[in-house]
Amino acid sequence: MPIIKQVVPFIPAGQKLKPPTKFLDKYDEGMDRYLWYITEDEYLRLNQIFVGHDFQETGMGGTAVVGLPVPCEGCGKYTEFIDWVWTALRRGVHTREFMFISLKNRRQGAENMHDVYCSECGLLTPVRSRNNAEGGAPTIELAEPLDRSKYDLTPEQVALRSKSGGGTPLDTKVITWGKWWLDNTGSTAAYRSRIAQANAEAKSEAENGVAAAIGL
Repeated sequence: MPIIKQVVPFIPAGQKLKPPTKFLDKYDEGMDRYLWYITEDEYLRLNQIFVGHDFQETGMGGTAVVGLPVPCEGCGKYTEFIDWVWTALRRGVHTREFMFISLKNRRQGAENMHDVYCSECGLLTPVRSRNNAEGGAPTIELAEPLDRSKYDLTPEQVALRSKSGGGTPLDTKVITWGKWWLDNTGSTAAYRSRIAQANAEAKSEAENGVAAAIGL
């Protein structure tokens, strides 16, 4: 059953740029699958959704999607990961807290081919459910709450996911510093610099701890 349609405002994008992508492989029925990278602009909007959390805590830098991002016919914003999140909340699939914890623990639904709506204007995107199973309402206001029980994992799927390590939290602490790892041009220079700095700080702290332990 749906949880409840949640109050989630439209979230305008700062820049209507096509997200950087990377070809991954041939997926279901030979369709091309890509990694859609999350840019800094999208990261800041995700923080607006997950109030009280820094999305960087999820350690998530992108999502695997069949096909490439396309611009919305209503507002021109390209389809992004945030549209799945926004749609799920508006249609009562999950709560914010459940979704954030699931992303942080590397879990996702057994089926993510839903009707997805633009988080800026609410228009239906080209991302649709299989065989138009959800009806394809033209706007989020006309879309019915989604019965998530149709997409619950079967016991067999749960066992398979557990065997493959799905849902296992990260062992390492995710470094956060209030700025996204990928800027809006696709550059990771700031991220790589911050990681190098963090590693140097950790090494220095460890060396100081050893020195103190042996009384140097």
